[in-house]
Amino acid sequence: MDTLRGEGRQWNPYSEAIAREEFRQRLLAAEQGDLIPVDEVIRLVTGEDGWLYEIRWQDISVRRVMADGNVEYYDAQVRALHGEPPRLPQHLIGVHAHEKLHWDGDDEKTEDEQNAQIRLAVRKFWAYEPSNWGLA
Repeated sequence: MDTLRGEGRQWNPYSEAIAREEFRQRLLAAEQGDLIPVDEVIRLVTGEDGWLYEIRWQDISVRRVMADGNVEYYDAQVRALHGEPPRLPQHLIGVHAHEKLHWDGDDEKTEDEQNAQIRLAVRKFWAYEPSNWGLA
């Protein structure tokens, strides 16, 4: 939920509970290997052998109060990046979560921002690799 908190964001108990349940259900499906490729999960091509994946949420309802007082409703896209190293086959290493931002009319900026988030996840993943990500 922290990924979707921010300036002007407002949550009522019902919409927050719905969003939390959507996150929980998708993570349970990931744990069981039941995610649908492309719609719910993709393997990231990072140029490194990192076994990184992106779990996707497409339509999380968000309410934001703008600086001018107007209210905006939109569906947010959330991404959770994780690693599945072969030497720890029963583990999913959570690395980084973020909201995928869309810059109206600027697909290049949207892609650049997404790639920056992926690079951050790759750095985090490899930074903790020497300690075996705190596992086993």
